[in-house]
Amino acid sequence: MNPPTETWLNEQADRVERIFRAHRITARVQGGVVRPRVIQFHLALDRGALHRDLTALEQDLTVALRVPSARLARRDGILALEVPRLDVRPCSLVRLQASLPALAPLTALLGSDDDGGPLLLRLASPEIGHILVVGLEGAGRTALLQALVTSLALASNPDDLRLVLADTAGQVQKWAPFASLPHMVGPVLGDGEAAEKRLAWLVEEAAWRAEARVRTPAVLVALDHGDALIEGRPAAAGLLTQLLQAHPVGIHVLAAVNAAAAGRPARGGLADHFPCRILGPGREAPELNGPDEWLLVVAGEHLRFTAARVEPAEIEVMVELFQEQPLNRRPAAPAPGQPRRRIPLLGRLWPQPS
Repeated sequence: MNPPTETWLNEQADRVERIFRAHRITARVQGGVVRPRVIQFHLALDRGALHRDLTALEQDLTVALRVPSARLARRDGILALEVPRLDVRPCSLVRLQASLPALAPLTALLGSDDDGGPLLLRLASPEIGHILVVGLEGAGRTALLQALVTSLALASNPDDLRLVLADTAGQVQKWAPFASLPHMVGPVLGDGEAAEKRLAWLVEEAAWRAEARVRTPAVLVALDHGDALIEGRPAAAGLLTQLLQAHPVGIHVLAAVNAAAAGRPARGGLADHFPCRILGPGREAPELNGPDEWLLVVAGEHLRFTAARVEPAEIEVMVELFQEQPLNRRPAAPAPGQPRRRIPLLGRLWPQPS
């Protein structure tokens, strides 16, 4: 598919005006913006149509313009019709991260923003700390989590970041490529009881860190299908609530939940403890209008982005590269007067739940 030409854009503008006329609304396309992933047509309407509900036109516009979707919305006082571009390729995490300077440790590459620039997230930032991904079934929550974990691993050595991965919804095989990553603390947890024991262990670790004033290495607890664990094991929800207070000691939570379960009382209001949320298409993010689009909500800002993708083969290559690096498997001795780290940096893995 070729990029949109001026002729094609003018033809689409004519179709837009015809659809409005068919609904007895006088509208004129005054211009627009061609962005890396979407096209916006700026509209001028007659005064009588300014307060009408225009959402009914979106389906007709989708059909007439031969696009996957069309959405009418006001941006900066301008009524715009937004449609996804048809010539866009998926956003590759590996290609995008390779095009950037080396990222600081604990930095995640989410994907590209509306202008095509990279969107980065600093996990250790006070405004971030923990991340909740909310999306409907099939929205790509697992793919987004895997891209986030991959980008964090690429930016962080094992002495900067350790990973605890869990998926108790019976889909642990999707996380198999990460099993040999040197950042990993034990295997991917697919059993609810084992995951609960690991959370309890982490709560103890957080208490020790707070007392010893230790916050390194950072630990990321990634929970795919987190609602399955929380709703199936109430004790796990309590432990997770405690971990969500452990950001100051370097323990972070990245959880993905089904949007249909996001408001259930069984979650115990856990969403309130996540200062950073990533929302998929749905009631909470109606402005999303294209494949792989998500909405980042943090520090009062709403930023739309296209999520980066990573393939299993690319994860396997990353794991092999880390395994080939010469690693000092003896943890460095602490400086005089400094507490010894409880978490081994590059030595033995944490003990497995019995």
